Amino acid sequence: MMILINSVKCLNKWTNSNRIVRLFTNDSFNLPDRAFINIKGKDSKKFLQGICTNNVNLLVDKGDNIACAFLSTKGRIIADSFLHYLSTDNELPNILIETNKSFTEALIKHLTMYKLRSDVTISQSNDWQIKLTNNTIDKPKDVNSEDIRSKLLYHRVLTNNINTISSSDEINYLKYRYYNCIAEGLELLDQIPFEFNLDLLNYISFTKGCYLGQELIARTKFKGVIRKRLVPFIRSDLLSNNQSNQTFSTIDSNIISQLPIQSIDKVSNKLSIYLNDQIIGEVVSSVSDKSIGLVLIRLENINNLSFESSNRTVISDESSDIRVPVTVYRPVWWPQLDNNTGKPPI
Repeated sequence: MMILINSVKCLNKWTNSNRIVRLFTNDSFNLPDRAFINIKGKDSKKFLQGICTNNVNLLVDKGDNIACAFLSTKGRIIADSFLHYLSTDNELPNILIETNKSFTEALIKHLTMYKLRSDVTISQSNDWQIKLTNNTIDKPKDVNSEDIRSKLLYHRVLTNNINTISSSDEINYLKYRYYNCIAEGLELLDQIPFEFNLDLLNYISFTKGCYLGQELIARTKFKGVIRKRLVPFIRSDLLSNNQSNQTFSTIDSNIISQLPIQSIDKVSNKLSIYLNDQIIGEVVSSVSDKSIGLVLIRLENINNLSFESSNRTVISDESSDIRVPVTVYRPVWWPQLDNNTGKPPI
């Protein structure tokens, strides 16, 4: 399978939006594939502070939450997570880890290995669910449910009112993730946090002090260069000529919400991206018809791509000559990046 990409020659020229993107008519749906692990005990914060990427001390009041990742000693992702603080002032500290179901077993093993003498208990919980909503009625009044990653994302409501996950929930969430360029689960396993935008989405504190895997993070942040980043793509025939011929810019969310996706089945074969026969990245995840997906691309090529017929980008699995035009576009939360370092300007 080969896919042509209409892309992009400018990384920094765009206008941010201060609105939440509305993707769906009901504006609320339950998140599939969520798993929950309870960390309870007087050492809960200290324990997690030493093994996750964000500052656990930000969890002060019941309902507070942060996004974070758990890393290997080499700084590679073991699991992406949210931490929810469930305790009131007079209760034993209780932090709920929310992660992808595919990480449950490995993450519990990881937590247990580094528990050592910490006064905490680690247990899996089946009592919770996450609802994504842009509907004011569904937002809780007593806690802040804003997605900590960006104010442009939907509210995330932690609830113990468990509902069956429907196929429409799964399809809506997949569209939401792809449109907002959010990788999760096995898409992130053993990957470098910066390349998958965890630094841009507030998963990482650069001031909290030492934690497992910090060496690579600190070295990249202060001295390194980020050469690749994750961006979303859409099949070009789903866009108007005007949109598909724009440089690296946002697209209308209604285009994504109206896609007739019937299944969350994903491409199983590996697709590489070529620019004039030179590999510039790879597809991380895509639905089976290649209509939308996520691609890890070298940032230098985002500046170099144009729409001239002689400068096409091709995604190929090296086993087929079929070509599908696609357009790489900018997520709504994407900040200005320095062309030389791949990081936000200081």
